[in-house]
Order: sequence, then C-alpha cells, then structure tokens
Amino acid sequence: MFTLHTKRMEITRSHIENVRRVAKDKGISSPTSEQIREAIAQFYDSEDAEFNTADIPQIVDILLAQQPPQPLGIFSELSIVVAEEEKHNLVAETAQQIGVNLVASEIKQIAQGIASGFDSREQLFNEVTNAIVAFIEYRIGAQSDTLKDAALRIRAKLGEGNSATRDVFHAIRQDVDSTNTDFKRHLEGITALFTIPS
Repeated sequence: MFTLHTKRMEITRSHIENVRRVAKDKGISSPTSEQIREAIAQFYDSEDAEFNTADIPQIVDILLAQQPPQPLGIFSELSIVVAEEEKHNLVAETAQQIGVNLVASEIKQIAQGIASGFDSREQLFNEVTNAIVAFIEYRIGAQSDTLKDAALRIRAKLGEGNSATRDVFHAIRQDVDSTNTDFKRHLEGITALFTIPS
C-alpha cells in the first residue's frame, strides 16, 4: 500500500481517493493529490490526529475555498453561474426581444429576483423570460387596480355631485313653485280689485 506522510499525520492513497470522490460530487472536477494532502493537513492541525472519514465533507469545503473563482456565465459540471451585471444585460436584451420597454430601475428590480445558478442555458432563459412576464403582469395588474380605484372615486364624486345638483335643483324648484303660488295669490288679489260687482 502506498502511503504519504506529513509532519502531522499519515495520509494514505485511500484517504486521498475518498476525499477526491466527495470533492468531485461537490463540483471540484479534478483536485490533485497535493491539493488534497494540503487540505487534509490544514484540517488536522494536530500532530496526533488520525484521519476520520466523517471529516471528509469539511476537508472538501477547504478544497472548495481554495478553488479559483469560476468564470461567470460559463457551463460547469453543476450549473451556469450568472453575475448581477450579466443578469441585468439578459433582462434588458430579452425584454427588448419580446417587445417590452423597461426603464433601468425595472430591469434592476427584475434582475434582483432572478437566481444566480442554473442547470442549463434553457433554464436560465426561461427564468429571465418568466421574471419579465411576471413583472409585466404585476405592473398591468397594479395599473388596472389603480384605474379601477380612480373610476370608483370618480363615480362616487359624480354621485355626490349629482346628489348635490339634485338638491340644488329641488330647492330652486321649490322656490319657483313658492313664487308661482305667491304670484297667483297676488294676481287673484289684484284681479279681485278690478272685479265689478254685479
């Protein structure tokens, strides 16, 4: 059996392969034996430590932390990772392609609601398109609600105005009727003065 030694503990090929297998499952494509040895040595900071398979996930986390950042928007074994700026650009381009005009603040708002990791380009574009459609539906719904509220307020005001107008016309009509009644009485009185007794 091939065995590697460090200052702190004995690391076997079996240890390295166990860590490599878990590392590949977490998306590290091919960590070198040297990288794995360094991560194990970093995790076990004691001279009398012994390798324990239960510690492999923490060792792999050390390997993950040591990985250089993945280029954004590129396929990896696990997913596509998209930066905020790229999400903004995708939202703006997709909106333009489907004929939707968005201002910068709307693009930013939509992009912030989009995840950063995707399993495929298709999933990414579906997410962007769905986010734009959902935003437009929300905006139309909000505008529709605003218009409905405005229409209700206008109708209420017109109703108040019609009621007030009816009240004014009713008062004017009562005044006219009262004036007509008074005029008829006066006219009857005047007519009675000119009546010749028989």
